[in-house]
Amino acid sequence: MAGDWWSASGRRRAWTAPASWPNAEIPGNLAGMPREILTAILLCTCVAGLGCDAKPAKPAEQAKAAQPSAPPHASPAADPHANMGAPGPAAGHDPHAKLPAAKPPGPPRDVTPTGETREELVDGLKLMVPSEWERGAGSSMMRKAEFTLPGPGGDATLVVYRFEGGAGSTQQNIERWKAQIVLAEGAEAQTAEIQAGTLKVASIDVRGAYAGQSMPGAPPQPPIAEARLLAAAIEGAGDPWYFKLVGPAGTIDVWGEAWSKLLSELAPAA
Repeated sequence: MAGDWWSASGRRRAWTAPASWPNAEIPGNLAGMPREILTAILLCTCVAGLGCDAKPAKPAEQAKAAQPSAPPHASPAADPHANMGAPGPAAGHDPHAKLPAAKPPGPPRDVTPTGETREELVDGLKLMVPSEWERGAGSSMMRKAEFTLPGPGGDATLVVYRFEGGAGSTQQNIERWKAQIVLAEGAEAQTAEIQAGTLKVASIDVRGAYAGQSMPGAPPQPPIAEARLLAAAIEGAGDPWYFKLVGPAGTIDVWGEAWSKLLSELAPAA
């Protein structure tokens, strides 16, 4: 019989029974013990030896060991979401909910253009506008200026846009403006290109039903059953400018000639 056992100091010892076991002489007070009892004594000695060198844990260490470890992002520094704001808008949130409602067009006004103009500067562009047009501040970063045109059909609005890097090719913008109007029966979109000094001006004139429009950062534009849309893309001095004049056809008809004159006199601001 052979096996391993550990001394009181915790050292491992090899032990092999004599070939004549259990008839071999057993020294000391183990002599004459049955084999089963002797085996049990040896096993108890091994078990006792395993813990003889262990030191009892101090109370503070026991308390520390009993505390659960903190989760990976328990502290704000480790939590990637700790400094984030409130959750984003829920699905279905209306991005225009806080925008002002569409302003109804002003009342019809009888007006006869005097032909008098005044100079207006809009983001590096000089415009000579009719004295009757009322200028308002742009309602967003892209809407550089807005003008209200009075007339017998109610007010019309001219917006001057400018985008960093532009907003597509001239033809793409012409097609985009054309698509905003359902042509009246027998009507066709009229396009033109002119040179105003160093500036190239491409324009469109279209009549029909205006479906209205809703754009981020601006109040929605209501639909107009009998509308006229005049628009232009102006290139030649950095990022292009875009003009869009839309409103009741009866009002814009009053200002058709003034529009053409405005485009022909455009110039970069000195």
